[in-house]
Amino acid sequence: MVRIVLLLFVIFLCASSFAAGVTYCKHGSYVSPCNTMTVSDSDFSNNTFSDGSTVNDNISSLIVLSGTSAAICTNSNYGGTCAYIVGSTTSNTNIPWSFLDSLGMNDQISSIKVMTTMFPSNSSFGIPGNQDMAVMSIEDYSQAACASSGIWSDIQDIPLSHQNKDAFIASLQDNLDAGGYSTTTSYVYQDFEDSQATVSNWQSLEDLAEWVVFVGHGAGNLLPMYNCVNVGSSTHTFENYNKYLLVDSCNFLSSPISSYINMFGGLHAVFGFISSTQQFDIGSHESWDLEDGFMDRWIGSGYPLWEAWVESVELYIATYATLDHMETASVYPRIYIRLNNGTGRWLNANYEYFEDVFNAPLPPQTGEFHKVSVYWDLPLY
Repeated sequence: MVRIVLLLFVIFLCASSFAAGVTYCKHGSYVSPCNTMTVSDSDFSNNTFSDGSTVNDNISSLIVLSGTSAAICTNSNYGGTCAYIVGSTTSNTNIPWSFLDSLGMNDQISSIKVMTTMFPSNSSFGIPGNQDMAVMSIEDYSQAACASSGIWSDIQDIPLSHQNKDAFIASLQDNLDAGGYSTTTSYVYQDFEDSQATVSNWQSLEDLAEWVVFVGHGAGNLLPMYNCVNVGSSTHTFENYNKYLLVDSCNFLSSPISSYINMFGGLHAVFGFISSTQQFDIGSHESWDLEDGFMDRWIGSGYPLWEAWVESVELYIATYATLDHMETASVYPRIYIRLNNGTGRWLNANYEYFEDVFNAPLPPQTGEFHKVSVYWDLPLY
């Protein structure tokens, strides 16, 4: 009889250890009481352990079960200090008290996001395997449709949007070739222009490629499509393969930071402007183009993303400026990433180097979000 009970107990342990989810424990070393969750929980304030004690701010060890990744956070709604545990497809990942304590998270966890493992073979730091693009640019807006659109009723066409967008495509590929990055593929999945710039086509960009690029008008956190129907940061989420969003439009990042968190379905960073921006033709325009310079510096010269973006904007405005000021910005989460080999580091996503990016999406709408900007006073010409 005893042998039968033991056998059933062993079978139960083996079966439960390979169920997707996270087991979290009150004490270190995975000592009972413990709870197992198979879906995300954004607020532990009403949860209890079997001994009646509260779960919130009372977790000291946890196990990320096989086939699962998890984001563990110190605030409700997956905010505050967060650690992204990249799980394994074949075994459980133990997270001991010492790891939580090193991040200041022991007895501080208030929410956990449970995810099926995302792109496990690419979950590493290093040279990216893909730098694919999905792009959209608008030069000629539908004046008839825009006339009755309210804020866009007097919208002007932009003669160089396609050139700016094409410069990004060419520069990314040229810098990959020049740097000998033969293991990094680059493919343009979608390239929409003018009347193709519709809401449905914008939505189709949202999970295709590492880079999403938009060139056209903007105001606040809104972007008008060809017919002046708006898409916005609060209604569109970039996920799956998307890592970076570049918006070459006026004022797109001028709203409060909370307006952009919904966009981060996997994104590492969004780049754009708080102020107005301008496009101009100085003859050999492409050699000085904003998008061209961005990739020259990030891939070609080894700058971190933010510095590559800022210096390309600085050259852009120094070459020819008719505004009295310009302010560029980026929005990004800060999160600790622990790989399933036990190594890890903090990721401030807009400071990634090309040869040291995190080759996977980040947990959706998770982490401590930041907006950083640089303001220039410009002379009038």
